[in-house]
Amino acid sequence: MADDKHEAVAGDDVGSTPTFFKEHKAFLKMLGAVAESASGTETWAQTSLPADEERAVREMCAMLELYQEQPTCLDPYLERIVSRLMAVIEEYVQAYHDSYTPEQKDRVSAARMNGVFELVYMLCKVRGYKVVLRFFPHSVANVEPVLTTLWRHTADLGGSSWTARYVMLIWLSLLAMVPFDLESIDSGIANLPQLSSSASTSVQASPESGTKALVDMWVELGKFYLHRPGCDMEGAAVMLARLLSRKDTSTTLQPAFIAWATHEISDAASGHVGSNTSSSKKGLAIGSVLRINGALRVLCHLFLAMDSADTLRGQIGPLLDGLQSDAFEQHSVTRKLATKAAQRLALLVLPPLSAAKRCAAARPSARANLGAGADTSSPARSSAHSTIDGGVDNELCAGHDADLEISEEVEACLGALLQRLHDKSAFPHGISVLQLADFFSVGNMRNAFVVASRKISEFAEYREPLLHHLCTVTIYHWDLKTRELAVEALRELAPLAPEYMATRLLPEMLVLSVAETVPSRFTEDFGASLTLAALASYIGCLSRAGWDIGGSQTRDRYFDYFMQALTMCSKPQSITVDFTVFVDTYGITPDQHARIVHHVQEGGPGSSREGFVLALGALRTPADFEMLCNLITEGATVEIRRDAGLALGQFGQRALETEQGGRMCDGDILAAVGALLSGLHDRTVDNRGDVGSWVRQQCLCSLQHLFTVDSRVLTCVCSDSDLALRLLGRILHAATEKIDRLRASAGLLLESFLYGQRGMHAHGTDKPDADTVVERCIEELRAFIPRGQLEDSRGADSKGISWADSESAYGQLVYALSVSEESLRKLLFEGFVVAGSAEPMGKFAVNAVAAYAGTLPAADRGLGPGWTVDGIIAELTRLLLTDKQTSRLINPALIVSDQLIEQGALLAASPKVWIPLYRAVQRVAFRLRAPQRLMLCVKLYGSLALVSSEVARLAGDSLLAHIGHPIPKIRQVAADQLYTMLCINGVVADIDEECETSLREIERLLSETEWMQDTDSVKASRGRLAELVRQVLRDKSVPR
Repeated sequence: MADDKHEAVAGDDVGSTPTFFKEHKAFLKMLGAVAESASGTETWAQTSLPADEERAVREMCAMLELYQEQPTCLDPYLERIVSRLMAVIEEYVQAYHDSYTPEQKDRVSAARMNGVFELVYMLCKVRGYKVVLRFFPHSVANVEPVLTTLWRHTADLGGSSWTARYVMLIWLSLLAMVPFDLESIDSGIANLPQLSSSASTSVQASPESGTKALVDMWVELGKFYLHRPGCDMEGAAVMLARLLSRKDTSTTLQPAFIAWATHEISDAASGHVGSNTSSSKKGLAIGSVLRINGALRVLCHLFLAMDSADTLRGQIGPLLDGLQSDAFEQHSVTRKLATKAAQRLALLVLPPLSAAKRCAAARPSARANLGAGADTSSPARSSAHSTIDGGVDNELCAGHDADLEISEEVEACLGALLQRLHDKSAFPHGISVLQLADFFSVGNMRNAFVVASRKISEFAEYREPLLHHLCTVTIYHWDLKTRELAVEALRELAPLAPEYMATRLLPEMLVLSVAETVPSRFTEDFGASLTLAALASYIGCLSRAGWDIGGSQTRDRYFDYFMQALTMCSKPQSITVDFTVFVDTYGITPDQHARIVHHVQEGGPGSSREGFVLALGALRTPADFEMLCNLITEGATVEIRRDAGLALGQFGQRALETEQGGRMCDGDILAAVGALLSGLHDRTVDNRGDVGSWVRQQCLCSLQHLFTVDSRVLTCVCSDSDLALRLLGRILHAATEKIDRLRASAGLLLESFLYGQRGMHAHGTDKPDADTVVERCIEELRAFIPRGQLEDSRGADSKGISWADSESAYGQLVYALSVSEESLRKLLFEGFVVAGSAEPMGKFAVNAVAAYAGTLPAADRGLGPGWTVDGIIAELTRLLLTDKQTSRLINPALIVSDQLIEQGALLAASPKVWIPLYRAVQRVAFRLRAPQRLMLCVKLYGSLALVSSEVARLAGDSLLAHIGHPIPKIRQVAADQLYTMLCINGVVADIDEECETSLREIERLLSETEWMQDTDSVKASRGRLAELVRQVLRDKSVPR
């Protein structure tokens, strides 16, 4: 509700991780300022950023880094952000490209756009360059400007930013895919500076003009960056792979480039040990490692992008020799890249085939090839397993494929790969393990930890290593979710090796967890929530066992731990369960009780206060009970009101179940039920949706617990007829909710109310007088709502309502509208009206009401209490005349009225009820002028025109008035409804020649006029149309 006092209190964070880009307003505001500052061409000659722009860039980068673990939160705004930044960069690159002349050399600085480039790089870092690249400009006119700009930045490495070079590299990787021959867009670039330290082969200039070919410059630039560390290497690899996999370069440049990469790998691997390596471990020099890694990276991307292996003929042998060099031994990244390149080479040259022969004659000399499956390095081992997995899934085999002319060396290498799978000394149970740990099993982290690890641990060779890794490495991981998954995995794996856990691993873990007191750094610093939750669970176990924990000092310290846990933990529900057991077993002092009440009353932010609200359910004083009753309606946030409903249910359940909490008197029972009933009215809506449903759901569940724990509760409620009827009506209303779980909770509570056992009443009778209003309503409702989810104590075979199925639930519950009590009928019908406006289950609610209306008489004929068709229209009129400035009831009433009239469910009503309904719609359209509501009123006018001649004339006048509305959309809808009314539904009878002429002109005006435009012709058409329509509706009769 717009006037709901709780609506504006909702927080932005639903949990500990972000669910949307909550800083987007501030970010977009700063983005506009940065773009405007960077677009000023008069500042492009500056060699540094303006102070304001530099500060804004730093703040924006800090905002983006917050979403490193939830990057998809940026997606709704990503296109707007990237497009704005790249528009500035595109303008700058064009100006920088045009400025390379002697007279304009200093007009554009290479460092002026560093801030904008840094923002684009940060987006690539957080969201991934593949996603960000979708929104880069990709016009063919950008190819030469971007290439020359990057070339000049490369020639002056000290004066440019590495983020700018990286962004232009991935931009060129996109531009490399332009659908034009590269020679056709080469305009001949001349007078570019020499690259300062290019390790690539020099490119010969064209003899006639001194220019270089565009594609040759492109390749030379990529080779330069393949030897540089950092992001430059990866960007260059992607760029070259896309460039060389084009159709116009794959046959001309690709073979030569692969030969160059093979030579780079072999030449660098044959180098001597660098002086900067450790004396205890021999390895390659850093320069050699960079050369090898750059060549391997581009080969990995290239093999993935290539369509066939035709260009590899004659090069596979030398390439495989380079990939299995012993010089990679001390460099895990290099081994990983080599393994990945071998994997993609194998998948490229060997498509999926089925053959009977399985590499039995593989060469022993090639056994070491692709042997990274036994590699002790995690990256290389991971890449090797993906290689093996892909090979097994595709049943790669060494067959004689004459079409591909695969060399005998490749056969031997792949044969050795499969042979290693069966070599138990290197990979025990290799095939079985790979089938259990395929991509789909380990792609989901939880499934990998809990399911796949459990199955793999059934092999004795892997059981103890997995347990040891979990206990010594994974449970100390920096990520909270990973540590929690490690504990779950230990619970699954520990029963497989109980002796190993008890004698080896648990003693080592206990040494780190046993202490007289918990150091403050574990309960106060970052990450303390895990420790406090564990302490709460530990103290709860001691309390359940009735352990002697010592004197008051220990109890006070344990109470302090609970206070810290309720303050810091984001999920206090489990902590309050342990706290309740602790209070029941050891009790708390008055001072400690006052501390809890103080935390509830002070209104602290976030989960802190919510946790203490739950803790009130563990206390026993009347003041705590009264506070919980008040918090259900007066809580500052919807979370507090929900938790108050939960705590009140727990409070009542403990008081009713145990003598320890004191028996609840009838007054307390009625107060608790009344407070929970007030929670069923919570309709709070915020940016998360209908959050009031959380409160309603919890209040329904708490009422269900109270009804089932002690039959005296239901008896006490029924003794107060006013409370019982209000509660029963609100439960019936909740049973029509559009949310399935809420409707199911309401249905279960309704069955408990109707069929639950009544206990001994306070006055000594078994139950209230059967002639009371409440008992009469219960008996009537039992005829429409059979016993279902509750067990029938009489053993009767009854078919209950499937409350989770909206179609079935609405179809059966609608007949409860025949109950004699008017207040129950109104609340139940209101629920059907609200449900009828919701998609997609709204049609089920409307169809149910329409079917019910077909069984009713048109008007009251003295047949006893109950509804008629006139009564349904009167109730719809009452809902429309509500004085609340809200669309919660008015909009649904308009929608359902229109659908019921269209289905013909209400056409049997008396003529006298239609005019009040029309007046109510007219009042809504006049007083509440929201565009959406006006369009619903206009649509209902068109339906009302079908019921009688008098209403048709009134509806026609209203539609003509709305054709002159200032909002174009409403004019168009009014014209459409008027056209449907007069020209399609044919409400005009006794058509003569003059009338037919008028109708044809009306049809022409309605169909040919551009009602969405504000022109003089529209005004003229509207005047003529009003004259014709009024004449037709006045002179001719309109049938019902």
